[in-house]
Amino acid sequence: MALDVAENTAAGTDIGTAFTATDPEDDGISWSLGGTDAASFAIGSSTGQLSVGAGTALDYESGKTSYAFTVAASDGKGGTDEVSVTVNVTDLDDEVPITTGPDLVVESARVSDSTPEPGQYFDFHATIRNRGDEPSAATTFRYYQVQGHEDTISYENTKYLLVYPTVEGLEPGESVPVRTGATSTVSPSVYYHYGGCVDAVAGETDTENNCSALLKVTTEPTEPGQPVPLPDLVVDSLSVSDSTPYREEVFTVTATIRNQGPGKSGLVDVYFLYSDDNVIWQGDDTKVKGIGMSPFGSAGSLGSSGSLSTWVTAPSSAGLYWYYVCVEMKQTQNLKESDTSNNCSDPVAVAVQAAPLGKPDLVVESPTVVGKTPNEYGHYMIKKGEAFSMQATVRNQGTGSAAATTLRFYRSAYKDNLRRYMDERGSATVGGLSASGSEVVTADLYRWYRTPSYYYGACVDSPADEAVTGNNCSPGIPLILVDDE
Repeated sequence: MALDVAENTAAGTDIGTAFTATDPEDDGISWSLGGTDAASFAIGSSTGQLSVGAGTALDYESGKTSYAFTVAASDGKGGTDEVSVTVNVTDLDDEVPITTGPDLVVESARVSDSTPEPGQYFDFHATIRNRGDEPSAATTFRYYQVQGHEDTISYENTKYLLVYPTVEGLEPGESVPVRTGATSTVSPSVYYHYGGCVDAVAGETDTENNCSALLKVTTEPTEPGQPVPLPDLVVDSLSVSDSTPYREEVFTVTATIRNQGPGKSGLVDVYFLYSDDNVIWQGDDTKVKGIGMSPFGSAGSLGSSGSLSTWVTAPSSAGLYWYYVCVEMKQTQNLKESDTSNNCSDPVAVAVQAAPLGKPDLVVESPTVVGKTPNEYGHYMIKKGEAFSMQATVRNQGTGSAAATTLRFYRSAYKDNLRRYMDERGSATVGGLSASGSEVVTADLYRWYRTPSYYYGACVDSPADEAVTGNNCSPGIPLILVDDE
């Protein structure tokens, strides 16, 4: 196995994806390194993740451009296996002149596995750097597969694979890592080149250096007539934290995603849905959330399964609903599953209750930033140190009156569970509300100086006699911190 790593990669940096192995008796696997250059690298004894060793300086100009060692797996009972690994150090331009204006370059490109099995997933890593003397605007990174024997990226010879999420503006000398993935062709002994380009920004005078070097990825040969091992993803062990929530109350859905096929999977998407008729995966079912996950190893190997939990909000109408979870491979990849008819879990019944009669039931709706309009992506832009206020509507959807209480504004890394982060930023009093009554409440929030983005929202303290307390928070809205222009 051959792996490429850019020179100057810091000690402790992961190299490629974790190694996996299968034991017939399901014994735990331990990992170790051996051979000539083993001391220059490290591997997680239980994870199989390879990394640059402590004190190792990868320098292409030193003349040491290749390292050879073995990765060994052991079940602790005498069963062992090993694979030979070569790490190739790629060259960087160490003396690059500073360019006038912004100048974005894509450097340190590498893949996690340059000789994958046919139809297997691998990672592509790169760094986007502004080597100009002025800040750059936000832009887009695009990842390509170059077909044929070409060694440059052009519209005529590339297959578009993926648009990376927006790359934020970079100060002079600032850089940001990008990571994405792909699946190798299902044909053995075939190679392609992979690379990425960053879109030019306003004021950029040199746009000839906006693409990375191309990396050759060659699929390993297979025996004649041997089928390509394919993944087979299933969803097991579905459960909910509350099977009788009140309407609009938050509860947790948990499931296990498992690959029972002989081949590794690519990147996957997991969807949380519910149906009102116990017939799943129909066009009228409601998708409440989608989450991306990393690839899964082949059946029985380390990393072949993983548990996933998320918060969902119960429907606004009382009744019986069936929640279920489905998994599928991202459609941007070449790799297919051997069976896609088993990608959804069995449903779990959830009986949504109406609030008890004569009791208040407070909910928080429509959080906004006062005096600001969100951009086309729904983000509110806040300048560093800027004084700002937020408002939200508190509504009593119960049938009993609510006493006066407090509305608290939070910021969080979680859109759907503001209280998990518990970072209160301001509060205001809510007057007593009669049944079906509402009040718009405004509060001044603490100024903000660091960390580029959060979700902001509000939660109302439960008044006396409130029976339903799991729906007292609004969803979060995204706020982005920007420099003062």
